[in-house]
Amino acid sequence: SALTFTRSYVRPNLDAQKLVKAEPESAEPSPATANEVVLISSLPDYQQQLALAGIFAALFAGAGAIVFALDKLDYLLPPLWFDNWETTWPLGLGPVFMLAGIGHFVAMDSFSSIVPPQGTWGFWPVPTAPKFHSAWTGVCEFVGGALLTSAGLAPFFGYAPPVELEVCSGALLALLIAVTPANIYMATHDVTMEGTPPVPYPSGHIIRGAFQSLLFAFFWIMTFQD
Repeated sequence: SALTFTRSYVRPNLDAQKLVKAEPESAEPSPATANEVVLISSLPDYQQQLALAGIFAALFAGAGAIVFALDKLDYLLPPLWFDNWETTWPLGLGPVFMLAGIGHFVAMDSFSSIVPPQGTWGFWPVPTAPKFHSAWTGVCEFVGGALLTSAGLAPFFGYAPPVELEVCSGALLALLIAVTPANIYMATHDVTMEGTPPVPYPSGHIIRGAFQSLLFAFFWIMTFQD
């Protein structure tokens, strides 16, 4: 008998369990789609909430593992090697956050498209205001990135930064945690930023999650272990 391969896609205000997109039966499935893909968004609410908590826990656990590994690396390297490397983190991450902040306004529709609607996962309480959330996070990313860059340059040019490095990195760590639900929304609902290529499911989201754990680890070290 012919096999039909289906994949659920969820959009705001639609019943996740009823909306199904089926591929044509004549299409040859690739190895990546040879098994039925069940999105977390198609599960009952309580299972979605458990998955959300589990993803958060996995991100923090990954960050903890990276911090542990970097501590061991610091111990194994010759004196000051790790410290010298760490001084470059603000100079790399600061401009990245500044560019990301600008991107929130240049490509606002793209960033707005990944804001979780109110009621996502069966409970999300934050009111749906995509452009507002894209705007305030963009401002925070740009300002935080600029202050982090300034604090990172201070040791090289001998001036007192307007905000200490630990404060900048701590604020950006809090911001990263605040925007994590948007990243998880992309994974649980397989949402793609408007105007960008689709993210491979689920491998692309797993890679993005690992990168986010790495950012958590870097900002944790700069904030609490500098």
